[in-house]
Parts: sequence; structure tokens; C-alpha cells
Amino acid sequence: MYQPAINQKRGMTLVELLVGFTLAVLLLGLAYQFLVPALKISSRTTLRAESQQGGTLALRQMVGEMERSNLFGISFSPGVPAVAVHPVEEVTPTGERVYADHLIVYKFDKASGVIKRFRWRNGSDPSVDGPRKLTPTELTQAENYAVDGRVVARNVEDFEFTHSGSGTLVQMPLLARIKMREQAESGMRSFELIRTVSLRNQL
Repeated sequence: MYQPAINQKRGMTLVELLVGFTLAVLLLGLAYQFLVPALKISSRTTLRAESQQGGTLALRQMVGEMERSNLFGISFSPGVPAVAVHPVEEVTPTGERVYADHLIVYKFDKASGVIKRFRWRNGSDPSVDGPRKLTPTELTQAENYAVDGRVVARNVEDFEFTHSGSGTLVQMPLLARIKMREQAESGMRSFELIRTVSLRNQL
């Protein structure tokens, strides 16, 4: 007697659907647990790299401009988070240095955590033969005469120059230090960037 073939295909039962859905949810949960921390780490690493790069470039530019001047054309003072540089524009055939009609000032703004670079138009004094130095008061008020100001470093916690001399007597080596902050998993953390400044003694 002829019997029709039995179709082995059948739809998924409710139990199988629930099991499949549960497994999918578990896999998504595991992927989320691994992916989110990885993205956070990547984001923190990127932010730190950008912060370090900004601080490094600012420090390199500042030290480079200082080293193109000399010891007598650099103004800084303990307790004042700023430095002024009287640039050398040219050197004559007789070896005489011609100084610019402005000073370049780097100043740290603690409230906003940035270092600004600007020109100080009142830096030139025709009655002074040679480089111009600023007093601590002039350094503090230098931003009042700012021209072409811009931010060169962000997320800055501290900015200072240190040397082994005392008072206004600068003794080499002169160190420029920028202390920066970044967001870490446990909160804010700090790191430092330090450069040695090599200054000439001659006018």
C-alpha cells in the first residue's frame, strides 16, 4: 500500500526561539562589556596623545625662541607664570645683534588651564641699547598689551622655570616645565614635560 513521504521540515518551536534569542542577548552583552571599555581606553589614549602633543609643541616652540635670543633677552620671575623673550631679528656683519621691536610672551592662565603666546608691542625701548628685560610687574601685566594672542597649550596645571641660581642671578641649567592634566579611569592624573634651555651669555 502506498504511503506518502513524510516532510521532515518543520518550523522552530517557541522553546528554540527563546533559546536562540537568549543566546543572542548574551553574546551582545559580552560584546558590549568588551567593546565599551576598549572604546573608553582608546578615547583616553587619544586625548592624552593630543594633550601631550600640544604641550610638547608649545614647549619646543618656546624653548626654540628663547635659545634664539640670549640670557639678557629673557625675562621671567619666581611666582609669575610667564616668560618674555626679546627676539634677535638679525646679526650684522660685525657680529652685532639687532633686536625686534616687540617681545614674545608666554603666559599661563591658571583659571582656564591654558598657555597663551602673544607679542608685547611695548617691548621696544629705543633708549635701551640691547635686549629689553621686563620687571615682574610688567610680566604680570603683559597681557594688557597683547597683540596676536593665541592659545598654544591646553589642560595645563602648572608652568614654571627653575634654575640653581638665586634671585635675578640665573645659573645654568635653566629648565622649562609644563605640568599637564588628563582624565584617567580613576580620575584626573598629572604628567610633566621638561626641557633644558641653553642660553648664550653674550649680548
